[in-house]
Amino acid sequence: MAEFLLNGVLKDCKFALRQLWQRPGFTIIAVVVLALGLGANAAIFSVVNALLLKPLPYPHPDTLVSVFEKDVVGDSEDDHYNSVSPSIFHDWRQQAHSVPALSAFRRTAFNLASKSQAITPQRVKGIACSANFASILGVSPELGRFLSTSEDRQDAPRAAVLSYGFWQDHFAAARNILGQQIHLDDNSYTIVGVLPKSFIFPGEPADVFVSFERSLEPYNRSTYSNHFFDLIGRLAPGYSVAAAQQEMSAILQRARRTHPREVMGRASTVIQFDRYLVRDFKTALLILLGAVGCLLLIACVNIANLLLGRSLGRQRELAIRSAVGAGRTQLVRQLLIESTTVALLGAIAGLIVAGWTTSFLATHAPGVERLPQTANIRIDQAVLFFTTVIAILTGIAAGFFPALAASRIDLLNGLKDTSRSTTPSRAHGRLRNTLVAIEVAVSLVLLVGAGLLLRSFFHVANTRSGFRTENSISFAVSLPEATYKNREAIGNFVRLFAENLRAVPGVTTMGLIDYAPLSGSQDDSVFHIEGHPLPPGSMMDLVNRAVDPDYFHAMGIPLLKGRFLNARDGEGYDDMHPRIGQVLISQSAAHEFFANIDPIGQRLQYGTDVGLPPDPSGHPHSTYQIVGVVGDVPVSIEDGIKPTIYRPIFDGGDSDFYAVVHSSTNPVPLLSRIREQVHKLDPDIPVHDVRTFEQINSTMTGNRRFSVSLLSLFAGVAMLLAAVGLYGVVSHAVTQRTSEIGIRMALGASRAEVSRLILLGGMRPALIGIGAGLIASFACSRILQSMLVGISSVDAVTFVAVPVLLALVVALACLVPAFRATRIDPTVALRSE
Repeated sequence: MAEFLLNGVLKDCKFALRQLWQRPGFTIIAVVVLALGLGANAAIFSVVNALLLKPLPYPHPDTLVSVFEKDVVGDSEDDHYNSVSPSIFHDWRQQAHSVPALSAFRRTAFNLASKSQAITPQRVKGIACSANFASILGVSPELGRFLSTSEDRQDAPRAAVLSYGFWQDHFAAARNILGQQIHLDDNSYTIVGVLPKSFIFPGEPADVFVSFERSLEPYNRSTYSNHFFDLIGRLAPGYSVAAAQQEMSAILQRARRTHPREVMGRASTVIQFDRYLVRDFKTALLILLGAVGCLLLIACVNIANLLLGRSLGRQRELAIRSAVGAGRTQLVRQLLIESTTVALLGAIAGLIVAGWTTSFLATHAPGVERLPQTANIRIDQAVLFFTTVIAILTGIAAGFFPALAASRIDLLNGLKDTSRSTTPSRAHGRLRNTLVAIEVAVSLVLLVGAGLLLRSFFHVANTRSGFRTENSISFAVSLPEATYKNREAIGNFVRLFAENLRAVPGVTTMGLIDYAPLSGSQDDSVFHIEGHPLPPGSMMDLVNRAVDPDYFHAMGIPLLKGRFLNARDGEGYDDMHPRIGQVLISQSAAHEFFANIDPIGQRLQYGTDVGLPPDPSGHPHSTYQIVGVVGDVPVSIEDGIKPTIYRPIFDGGDSDFYAVVHSSTNPVPLLSRIREQVHKLDPDIPVHDVRTFEQINSTMTGNRRFSVSLLSLFAGVAMLLAAVGLYGVVSHAVTQRTSEIGIRMALGASRAEVSRLILLGGMRPALIGIGAGLIASFACSRILQSMLVGISSVDAVTFVAVPVLLALVVALACLVPAFRATRIDPTVALRSE
């Protein structure tokens, strides 16, 4: 029995291939349509498979966790992933049984240069980490070893481990490099190892790895107040993520009892490392996967309509086969094998499309290249299996209802049928109209999603920066701690640098700030207003900026109240005997925190430990007096405006700072003169992170632009397929109704009446689809809410414009066949019957 069935299936497959070969037009159209749908699904699934389904390229990746402090008073998901303080790290490492292996790490950078060597100053990226960092990740060095426990101490000799790429580029892959010295920030480090080429850690590639404890400043070695690094660890056997989080929170609460002001408003977050890495990509990827699923559904409906139309032309063939003994089951099986064969051919063509698309996604998707899973983005066995399965399911889904409809044969009429235009039954008509409605509805859902993201993107892209950006460039300068040992040395350099930079020919205005404007990078600090104590458990927080007095003039930020900073404002250089510093606040800070009092003259105390004596390291608690209020500027294009405080940069508290230079023309050619000025001040200091504001905007909106572009592309293809499908349905209906149209015109129907008949017949299911699509869009748009900025998920403009646009497109698709119907000659139409 099984052998008989197999032989029957093989015969049906051969017959299906002959049928497709004999009808190349139908085959090519069907394969191309399915290649678009299946290829897009294979490409997006390859990314989802690599980033969300496959394990990380580290041993036992399911036990790797990230650990953070959580801001319990924050309302954003980002508040769950706050950096950790050194003292909390030490408490967790010493007391936690659930995560016995715990490593601190923070991204840093160094000036690579030496006065004794002919090395062009440059900035290299690094990671300061605990000694067990490599063992937690299961990394074995290519050469030498990783940092030892004895080197991960505050008084240990400086040691460094190089990345494979840095070793290749700067040391020509010399095998005798161990024990040699490398000069970073004017400190000498002994090279003890080289990491393997295969090692990839998420984020910006790091060139060198140094000791975390050795990198800490004295006042940061024992503090609960400063939070500036992340943790990675491994769960102990038998512990879950939830259990680890419960234990970490309990340890943190004990610290809160002994340090109530410093640990205020904090809890813990423990999350699997792989989940943390893809948190910014997961929603977008799943939305894109849903979008290509919708695209495949539209392609499937198109094929179903093609098969349904084709079946009407095969009534005589099917009637003959039924007359000679073929049962209905055999006919349905034959038609399903034909549709599945078409789908598998479409899958082969789709995999060719997916191969190129996958390569493009892996190399051009913003941020994806920084993940260790990126190497897994390819067409592998899982993707092949996925594509084959959905191709078979698509073939069955597309062919099932047409096969059932075609197998209902009126044997007598089928054998007598010799006409060139077989009139479809009411069942056929209802099925085709239902398919059209589904196709239009799904297209509308995709178009609404793309429209919402487009509207949000334009809102973000057109957000006013609040300051001058034309003919502007920013760049960074970083002063090494070994040379600039105190705030006075730093402050003197910054003042001299500002004076020299203003004297550069071509520079019209310039200002200094500790972080690049619009970059999204920020420090924030907790504070309270002197004389206005906060209720227990509450916090006030401001973005903390350091600027020079000319910054506001250079950027065109207006003064709203009080005065600007001047060269005499500041805390002073002496850490042990600080004086009150003068600051400005932004308009949003004045509205949020000083709604009922005049901010001018008010004093702010900074730090969660305000009101307590200085810590044992002597690091003071800052007190500032507000002297002015300035206009708001966004932290970044994405994040928008946040309450901000501006303190004097000449205090010398910031050894890393940015200069923003404006020119009357393109400022890029000024860079060579700027580098000359920096070289005169210190030949070992590089100018780095040079960007125009256009580049900053492009970087900040890159993720959003890429997702919007992909979803818009899929939505556009969906609309095109829907229009083509509707055109095909209406055009085929005109062909099938040629005799009916001829009779109507012979009896006196005008061309306008015939045109209206065909147009309404095509538009009716399309309008039903638009109505159903609107309902579905309202439900699905909630999923996009987290990706929208500045608009609602039920944005009225989108929900009005998109249905109107789609209605115009489907009307256009119906007009062409309707116009053709009006050109039918009644005499010829009646004679053909």
